[in-house]
Amino acid sequence: MATARELSDKEDVELREHNAEMNKLLRDKKELFKKVEPFNKELERITQRERECKDKFQHQREEKHERKTNQQVTERLLGSESENKQLKCEIEKLKSENNSETKTELNETQKRLSDASERLALAEQVTAATQLREVREYDISEKLQLELTPQHHLAPSTGLFSVL
Repeated sequence: MATARELSDKEDVELREHNAEMNKLLRDKKELFKKVEPFNKELERITQRERECKDKFQHQREEKHERKTNQQVTERLLGSESENKQLKCEIEKLKSENNSETKTELNETQKRLSDASERLALAEQVTAATQLREVREYDISEKLQLELTPQHHLAPSTGLFSVL
């Protein structure tokens, strides 16, 4: 039968063996972290650049959509202005003829002119709102870029570089 002393010595040996194994695992783990650190840094750099590219792509796509929308609004505006001029000419012509039928036509033409004027005013409001939004987006984009810029610069003492 084993004595208490023998059991204690055996437990001490087992404790030392477990401690040695844990220390070896910790060293192995630290060594592995050192080996993957450059890969992690490169992945972080690539991820940051990917984010920047996605943001730029989205911004460019939105700008293209805005230009297309503005072009359409401009074309409608020009069409409305042309129609507006034609209607004014018709009104003048009808005023000069001035009979019971002319007054009815005049009222209809004035209604069309009023409708065209409303569409023209709406188109001008849309254009103004779009231009205001573009200015705001440009200002926001500049602010974001200024906020992001300090994040890209790392201290020279680390030996790392920044991506502009």
